[in-house]
Amino acid sequence: MKLSKLFGEQEQADALLDIKNSIHSLSKQVSSLQQKLARIEAMEHGGRATYVGNGRVLSKATFQDFSLSYLVPGSDRLIAPHLITHGEHEPEIADYFITHVKKTDHCVDIGANFGFFTALMARLATEGHTIGIEPDPETFALMRDNIYINFLEGRAEAICGAISNQDGSLTLHRRDTRPGNTSIIVEPTEKLERMGEAPSVEFSVPSYRIDSLLDRMSGRIDHVKIDVEGAEPLAFAGIGETLKANPKIQIIMEWAPGQIRSAGFDAAQFTRDLEQLGLYPTGIAHDGNTWSLNYGYLLSIPYMSGVLLRLKD
Repeated sequence: MKLSKLFGEQEQADALLDIKNSIHSLSKQVSSLQQKLARIEAMEHGGRATYVGNGRVLSKATFQDFSLSYLVPGSDRLIAPHLITHGEHEPEIADYFITHVKKTDHCVDIGANFGFFTALMARLATEGHTIGIEPDPETFALMRDNIYINFLEGRAEAICGAISNQDGSLTLHRRDTRPGNTSIIVEPTEKLERMGEAPSVEFSVPSYRIDSLLDRMSGRIDHVKIDVEGAEPLAFAGIGETLKANPKIQIIMEWAPGQIRSAGFDAAQFTRDLEQLGLYPTGIAHDGNTWSLNYGYLLSIPYMSGVLLRLKD
């Protein structure tokens, strides 16, 4: 039976208006609940950390549809505080890898620290192979353990060493409360004192060219992340064979021209060297997408956490 037969026209209009108002009210309630759930989810991602002894804190990072556990040094003042509080580290780079790493890819994490990106890439490249390279022995131990606690040992391996322009050894300087800044740079004592750090500790580790990793990777490298605190010119001096064998390679490099200069290199010359290798820069947005830039722009800015380098087709 039609509604118009039960009610007059006014009653019908009032009934329809009530229905519309009810739907609108329900829609607002649903929207409010979704916003509250989003806030709860965002808060849940951070603040998940437990001290497990031996100077280590067990933390968690949640990505789109999975989580990873990370052991981090309790004394770290560089990366661990933000990871523990917010459950993330360099999210635009993480989003890029989540979007672009395929299950069969081969990935290399150079300057891996405690293995944040090593574990992430290995989790994504389920049928591929990932290598994490970290020179500091204490931090390397964390990366190795993070591979195991996330059950990634079948697809990832950890190397204690440094990437350089030759196979041999390299002398580095360890930062006490910021091991992620360990580098070839000798920081002034007054700077370290100002930051509450003890003098850096000099040590030597085996060094490898990126090209030397080709055999371990069956000649194939799809993704590289490089964060070596100003020693990037040394790393790219040993990548020629890798580029020839992998024309589709994608390299994400930290860009810190001040560190490059402190390490004794000319930042402008380094960009010319990259251009000579056929590598061209692209910016990475916060959603993992890319945007166009050039080397002139890079030389005009003080820092970028990740620049994507690719060979032209």
